[in-house]
Amino acid sequence: MKKPNTDYFFRNFVDLRMDIILLNLALEFLTCMPYWQFISPTALVHFCVDSSPFV
Repeated sequence: MKKPNTDYFFRNFVDLRMDIILLNLALEFLTCMPYWQFISPTALVHFCVDSSPFV
């Protein structure tokens, strides 16, 4: 009997949770940095990704 494919859905759910957590981190980062608009968006993304404990 074939095992139900719960792993796939669980992985997608975890990925979604990570996206939400990363988005929250990015928003927090932006709100606590008044000079964020002087940083290029790509540098901002790299900073958020590099400093994230999930990556």
